[in-house]
Amino acid sequence: MTKTYFTIAVIIFLASNITGIFSKGPPVITTSLQPRFTGKLGEVIRFICPIRGDPEPIFEWYRNGERVMDYWDRYRLISKGYSLNIQRLECEDQGTYICKAVNGFGVHEISFQLDLLDESMQEACKSNSDEVFSSSKPIILHKSKKSKHMLKPASYDVMLKCIAVAEPIPKFHWFKDGVEIIPEKGNAEPKYSVRSIVLSEEDLTEVNEKEGMRSTLHIRHARGSDTANYTCRAENEHGWDELTHILEVVERQVPRRPELHPDFPPFHTWVEAGQAGSLSCKVESEFPPEIHWLKRLTPSPGSSKIIQPPTPDEAEVENIHSQFIVNRTITIGNIKYQILPSALPKLIDGYYSSILLLSKKSQEVDSGIYVCLALNNAGFNYRQVYFNVTNNYPHPTTDENYPGRNPSEGWSDKNHATTTAVVVVVVVCGLFAMVVSCFVWKRRKNHLKDKSLSASAPSFCPSVPEAIIIQQPTPVTPTLPDYSVFR
Repeated sequence: MTKTYFTIAVIIFLASNITGIFSKGPPVITTSLQPRFTGKLGEVIRFICPIRGDPEPIFEWYRNGERVMDYWDRYRLISKGYSLNIQRLECEDQGTYICKAVNGFGVHEISFQLDLLDESMQEACKSNSDEVFSSSKPIILHKSKKSKHMLKPASYDVMLKCIAVAEPIPKFHWFKDGVEIIPEKGNAEPKYSVRSIVLSEEDLTEVNEKEGMRSTLHIRHARGSDTANYTCRAENEHGWDELTHILEVVERQVPRRPELHPDFPPFHTWVEAGQAGSLSCKVESEFPPEIHWLKRLTPSPGSSKIIQPPTPDEAEVENIHSQFIVNRTITIGNIKYQILPSALPKLIDGYYSSILLLSKKSQEVDSGIYVCLALNNAGFNYRQVYFNVTNNYPHPTTDENYPGRNPSEGWSDKNHATTTAVVVVVVVCGLFAMVVSCFVWKRRKNHLKDKSLSASAPSFCPSVPEAIIIQQPTPVTPTLPDYSVFR
């Protein structure tokens, strides 16, 4: 009877896991879509992205083709990017918004149109534009797009930028905590240096028929003492405008190398032939890391075994700090990889995320072993993932076909399967030990003449099964009874 119950439990466990595997897929639209929205100046508007997926997708928002960042003034990304709130609507907020959802199985995006249709609203926007175009007072651009707080590591150079338009062309002044910065003269490598250049109309997409300038403050080899508020002021005879950067320089004695999220990228990723394929990687790092995607080159002819790369602690990477050039090869251990085009990582929910879009219509040639490689000034870390394009989707894999993860890479599907197997073996061994103990005791009991000895029977061998109550906070290994009294 015990064996029957155990078999049923194993079948239920396997069925639930198989169901979970087949339920995974690319992001899809789950509710009806409202494509157009209207608003008025000063109001609050909220966009909700009706896309879901398993695994949970990463959301990105774009306004008129430009990525919406969570540090933009008046813009708030809610519920891991599932919704976008815009407070105190302004004229620059109108346009096309796109929500893009990406997971390991694909990508899906939808668009919204924000219109300002009220007549008074249109008039207000038009008058504001005329003021921008005709005013001679300097106007600093991108105020809503600048980070209020910038975190930078020590020993790195920091560049602070400021763009302003005016007629005549404005002059720039930089201040550190209210004190004007005067660049050193005659020093080949000054601590602070300022460079200003005139921009053409083509560079100023926000305004028309205007001249502008960009001023850059260069802080060389930043230290903790450089933590301060840096203000850029643009001024001419008609007035001035300013923008403040809050800079924090962090000095650490022992910096840490990047750490990869235990579930991103997943070790195995499948996609049906003809569907969009993508891989995502999440990296935890004290400072912005470099994230690069690599593809393992085809093994040499006659090699039937997939060689495991060394762990990050053991690996020697050829030219690890050299410039990463697309299509150039890099060697990890004795294994060669091809460098793939990689976008700049985005900081989302505490992780630097990088997405590799493989193909809009995946083919078998896209299958292979890919590597997410993360670097910062303290070191590097990486993880490999097997991407499989199949006509029989999803297709289960075995350890004989695909290599396992490095031991240092945290929890994985293989770790999960191993842990489950260990638990099952322990349970089976425990049940077997109890059955053997009961059998031995009953055999001895039949040979005893003194019936009073039956009171010393093991408590776990009653004639009627009883519930087992575990009172200890940690599992205790059962010990066999002392049978010396029967001898």
